Amino acid sequence: MAEENYVEGIKKTKKMKRQFEDYLNYFIFIFPLGITFIGFLMIIDFFRHNSEIGQLLISFIPISLGLLFAYFTLKRLIENIKFETIENPKNLDLDKLKVAIENYFRTNRIDINKELGLIEVSTKLTGFSWGERITIIKDGSTFLVNSKPSQPITIYKDRKNIKKIREILTE
Repeated sequence: MAEENYVEGIKKTKKMKRQFEDYLNYFIFIFPLGITFIGFLMIIDFFRHNSEIGQLLISFIPISLGLLFAYFTLKRLIENIKFETIENPKNLDLDKLKVAIENYFRTNRIDINKELGLIEVSTKLTGFSWGERITIIKDGSTFLVNSKPSQPITIYKDRKNIKKIREILTE
């Protein structure tokens, strides 16, 4: 019953409910904020010690980089819980989709729940990822797809997985 509520919640909001491990991933957010903090300390030092204008200008580099990294980190952490809607013009059912996934991905495990219209795929470790958990939910004639990395952030490996699922469903 809890799993049914979980799937229905995803269908309504197109987002996965955050779990404790998702909140732990926000610790990586400390690093960009730390870089920004160092930049602000440089500005404070400039005003305290009447330093040269060069120090003030250089302090904007870590502030800018820290805020930029913070933006992209936050964006990626939010993307980890969002689902994308993909049309199903081929009208693939869950069994055919499972076979196609086995051919396209290096998987550890594939679980299917036909009553809920749910497929969960666990991918293997690669050079750019510690593995992903791909969740596919059938929602009428469309599929909701999410690829959640095992580590806090990937360099678009999860986006690549969603693109592969889109290719399976549309081509």
